[in-house]
Amino acid sequence: MIGSALRRRTMFTRSGGVDIAYQVVEGGGPLDIVVILPWVSHLEVMWELSEFATFLSDWRGSAG
Repeated sequence: MIGSALRRRTMFTRSGGVDIAYQVVEGGGPLDIVVILPWVSHLEVMWELSEFATFLSDWRGSAG
């Protein structure tokens, strides 16, 4: 599976009364990229969707 081959860490923070989960995925490029999804999701489960894993994997080459 595409997403399982990437090294990623799920992190958590709080802003006001809102809990926010985000992932840091190791990349090979010079940029830090933030992807904000327009829907509520479960980050770990989203990687099981091949379309989502491919989408993020394609960006990985540009990310640092």
